[in-house]
Amino acid sequence: MSNTVSAFRSLVAVITAADSGDVSTTQNRIQEARSSVQKLDAKRSAEYEALLAKLERAVVENAAKAAQSRLDTLRARLAAIKEPVALEAVAREVAGWTREVRARSGSEQENWGQLAAQLSMLAAAWSAASPVLLQQDRQMDWEAARASYAGEVRSLRKRIERDVLGRTLRLPELNNAPLNEKPTEEALDALSNDLAGRSEWRRLYQLLEARAGLQGLAGRIGQDDALPALRSFFAAQNLELAEQWTDAVQAYKAVLQAVSERAPIKAAAERLKALTKEHPEAFTPATPNAVRRSSAPELER
Repeated sequence: MSNTVSAFRSLVAVITAADSGDVSTTQNRIQEARSSVQKLDAKRSAEYEALLAKLERAVVENAAKAAQSRLDTLRARLAAIKEPVALEAVAREVAGWTREVRARSGSEQENWGQLAAQLSMLAAAWSAASPVLLQQDRQMDWEAARASYAGEVRSLRKRIERDVLGRTLRLPELNNAPLNEKPTEEALDALSNDLAGRSEWRRLYQLLEARAGLQGLAGRIGQDDALPALRSFFAAQNLELAEQWTDAVQAYKAVLQAVSERAPIKAAAERLKALTKEHPEAFTPATPNAVRRSSAPELER
């Protein structure tokens, strides 16, 4: 009789744990119940073991369905986010999942704590329109790249980058037709080409520098020599203002070495032609100290 009562109580404990949704505790109770039912006669032991196996499968299946449902809901919410405050709300909720999963079972494989931290960083960068914070987020993105929600996070990040660049660099064109219909990188390429075509060198420099910073000086920007050519061009202009004609000539000549179609090659060539007439002495053989390059120029506000 005592064995029967013990087995019955252990089964009740399994059902109670299962109702709570705590997978880890339920599995522990099932193992305890198995120990109890093994003490019964063969027939009852077999019946209870079949019941326990059925309960165990149901618990595992329900946990998997709950985890998948949570993931599907998260993906949909990430895709629908339109403003920083909504992203902050999702980040807070995800942070709560970490505590919940740890307390109940730890059965879900996703690193909700890492995701919550990343979403919080993205929300802060978006709210503050901060390219610096976006760059910090890119550096911590290596683990999220392997997660089940990686595609949605990447898409969200690109939307945020686009908005931050548009606000920071005063580029409303990014969010207006026809550029708003293009992917971010394609839109930025088109805008860069347009600025170069209109000889808006300062705005082009700001845009290219911001893109290089966001991309960690990697990718296509790292292969485009328009940025160093623009630095040389601005340095040459500053040297002209300082009446350092020989150094200005050398800086303009450095621009001519660029291969990028966005580089101010024509403008540099025109200035060299003008300086040939205005200051022919600047074209005499240069001394070793003649060639100097400025670092990033003081941009006009």
